[in-house]
Amino acid sequence: MRYAAELLVKNNYSIKEVSHMSGFNSTAYFSKTFKELFDVTPSQFIEQKEKEGEM
Repeated sequence: MRYAAELLVKNNYSIKEVSHMSGFNSTAYFSKTFKELFDVTPSQFIEQKEKEGEM
């Protein structure tokens, strides 16, 4: 999931692409697992990083 977070921060790939690159066959399951670890959905994570200026 940390690898997925790095890919999301780079903003070169969609959430669907990142989920598959991380080994998930289901984007919904990827999002659920991501939220359990980071307490935000992947799209909320991207928004936070954009506001923090990390993207």
